[in-house]
Amino acid sequence: MTLSTPPQAILHIGLPKTATTALQRHYFPALPKHRFTYIGTAQPRPDHPSGTYKSIMAAVESPADCLADRVNDAQAMLAMLPQQKTLVFSEELITVDGVVSWQEKIDRLHQVFAMYTCTILITIREPVSGLFSLYVELYRSLERRFPTLVEFAESNQAQIFDFRYLAAVARQAFRTTSIVLIPFEDLKPGGGFLSRLSDLFE
Repeated sequence: MTLSTPPQAILHIGLPKTATTALQRHYFPALPKHRFTYIGTAQPRPDHPSGTYKSIMAAVESPADCLADRVNDAQAMLAMLPQQKTLVFSEELITVDGVVSWQEKIDRLHQVFAMYTCTILITIREPVSGLFSLYVELYRSLERRFPTLVEFAESNQAQIFDFRYLAAVARQAFRTTSIVLIPFEDLKPGGGFLSRLSDLFE
């Protein structure tokens, strides 16, 4: 049996330092189970991530010579999930440079979800505070390449804080205009962070 319309997915790809841990621990897993399937990061991180999550990240972070096989593996795992439900994936490391650049990670995520109609959710943060907070968190792994904050600010990693460019990269990879940006600063009392999330999941 084939579906008349493609299955739906909401992909939360970061940014880091935008309350992602709280969303992954409390918000996404609490979505109504009859409508959504959460396959994102389990928090705390050592807590048994799903096989589907692991297969997606294996594809996203794969060496080039294994990429096609790992994308196929991830798609096979996705195909076993209820297609009538909206899949929800969350992983802020999509926008953190690793073995491959964050731009390549976004493109690979699209390859994994090629059969889905995707909405891209990006939680953003005022660039100066966001850049500094990320630099502090990553400093131990970055200090040899970027011993100063100024050098880090000129790196490819720092380009995630150019939100027009970030959205353009996601739009080009997924060929979609369904990109939702929600500022971290709206978590303050009276802000619209949670109401905008609720609107998206409604």
